[in-house]
Amino acid sequence: MVRKQAIGMVCLCIFFLLFPDRVKAFRGEWYEKYTAFENEKGNAYFRSPDSSTLGWGESYLLRSYIEVYKKSGETKWLDKFTNHLDTMLSNSRDDDQDGYLGWTTHVYSPNIIGNGGFEMDLEQKQADSNNWRRYQSNSMTAFKNKSPAIYNGKVYGRYGVVLKSNGKSWQKLYQKIGNYAPNTKYFFNFFGKTNGAVNGEAYIYDKTDRRILSKITINNKEWTYYRQFVTMPDAGHDLEIWLGHEKYNINKALLYVDEIRLNASLPYLAHDAMVGIPMAEFVRLVGERPELQTAYKQKADKYLAFLTGDMIPKWEKSYFIGNTWDPVLGLYRDSPNFPSYEKLSSKPGAVLPYNMSLAYAQLLADVYSITKDQQYLNRAMSIHLQFKTKLEYVPKSNAYIWRYRPDNNGLEDTSHGQIDIASVLEMHRQGLLYTKEDMRRFANTFSKLMVDPSVKPYQVANYVSGRNTPVGFIYTKTLLNWIELAEFDPSISGVTAGQFRNYTPTTANDFLTLAQLMKWE
Repeated sequence: MVRKQAIGMVCLCIFFLLFPDRVKAFRGEWYEKYTAFENEKGNAYFRSPDSSTLGWGESYLLRSYIEVYKKSGETKWLDKFTNHLDTMLSNSRDDDQDGYLGWTTHVYSPNIIGNGGFEMDLEQKQADSNNWRRYQSNSMTAFKNKSPAIYNGKVYGRYGVVLKSNGKSWQKLYQKIGNYAPNTKYFFNFFGKTNGAVNGEAYIYDKTDRRILSKITINNKEWTYYRQFVTMPDAGHDLEIWLGHEKYNINKALLYVDEIRLNASLPYLAHDAMVGIPMAEFVRLVGERPELQTAYKQKADKYLAFLTGDMIPKWEKSYFIGNTWDPVLGLYRDSPNFPSYEKLSSKPGAVLPYNMSLAYAQLLADVYSITKDQQYLNRAMSIHLQFKTKLEYVPKSNAYIWRYRPDNNGLEDTSHGQIDIASVLEMHRQGLLYTKEDMRRFANTFSKLMVDPSVKPYQVANYVSGRNTPVGFIYTKTLLNWIELAEFDPSISGVTAGQFRNYTPTTANDFLTLAQLMKWE
């Protein structure tokens, strides 16, 4: 028995000597903090069909699983990865009927309801959108008032609208719906309440087919958030949205409505890129490690088929989205068929911010490293060449700064900049375009421009230039991928560790930051 214990201790010592990093990962503070956070929030994102949740949430968790596996050698993290990704793929849909599977979200698309917040006067003509019209109502029974929606402590604008019944006829508001995307799912949502006399209703009516497409009953005396998905008909239908009471023969029934929105659920190149990157990284990992192929090669083959058969070709071949590649500019644009981003442009085909194009370039570079298909490399190189030519050199710090968009003077912020840096790092590690001196300059951007050493622990500014906003260091813990520049400046891992040592992780970003801390700290 003693001999067996001695042999066991010797084997354990040999393991510690051969694999010191794994011991650190198992017993280190970052591994412990990561596993506690993963136990708490690891199932928070992957079941969602919403591309925004997957792109800006689950993608970071998936990438962290790969990093933690590389550090620990524990295949349980790869099992979690495949369980999550298989669920996500089972939730993928072809909502726009273009022949390509994927995910969509309504979060960013333009609201096609005019004056949905009732900040303008009713029936006032607007050059660029519709407005509300009265039906059998007048300024005494359908009017805006200074009682906007208040929900979860937030006040929405300055005005809302009130409909007051007269007990004799319908008192309604309506407006025509123009410019809808045919056969597309929309998110119909608003805040509403009544005085309790009678229920209110909001509905979308198809005059062409003489049918109601979506109807929501408003039945609460407190401000309530109402929402429903609705699929639009073929092109050319005459659609309207109506507000009113369920009954007209009750006097002085009050209906309050505010912030009406009707947003298309659309696919987004940036979300596909963020989800596709860990998918491709998993495929590459399995291909590089023979010991993984028995358990995971079939999964890897399925993921690669999805990338090359659905996710990537969609952005140039979908009849619904249109070809988003601009060969002259060398970047991807927003859809030429419709504007996808309410805050980006009201017109189709807007130039995308760098973080979106660069995330997609990283996906293309990843897939090129697996398939050696030159078309993926050509696109990735084109995007990065365009980006690199726009980098601004700061001689005093031997650093780079850059803009948020190619056609915008605003500087890149720390939060979106981490996406840019991840893409640049991937290109450099494949020996493409960026030299070691380039990477040292990016590292100097962080350590010499963005880090403020006047506070302890060191804080990180909100923009790549080192500029902050009056609200302070809002992105100081958004250090995922920035920490990877520790390869060129080891002080960067110390700055990140200082931010996270006494911090309880809360966001999806933190999964990847903690995993990368295991690697560099």
